Amino acid sequence: MNRHWRSLTVRGDSLKELISRTTMQDSQWALTVEGMKGLQSIAKQKLHRAREMMALARQCYLKVLTGAENVLQIFSDVYSDSDSGSDLEDLE
Repeated sequence: MNRHWRSLTVRGDSLKELISRTTMQDSQWALTVEGMKGLQSIAKQKLHRAREMMALARQCYLKVLTGAENVLQIFSDVYSDSDSGSDLEDLE
């Protein structure tokens, strides 16, 4: 669990760093203003999904540590209702 949590945290930190870089005026990328806004939008969406995944992981960790049953049911309930099946894939 610790390794999984660290990987989720690193993912979130990397996305926050990317978002902060896209807000700087003198960016190293040769993108138009629209391109920078698009990149920032994509990064914010992925950060939002990463935070959701961290919240879900935290719930599952608590269930596992307290001995609750059907931990995997949480994942199937959350992701069976989502519009895209790629939410988990995007976090890898």
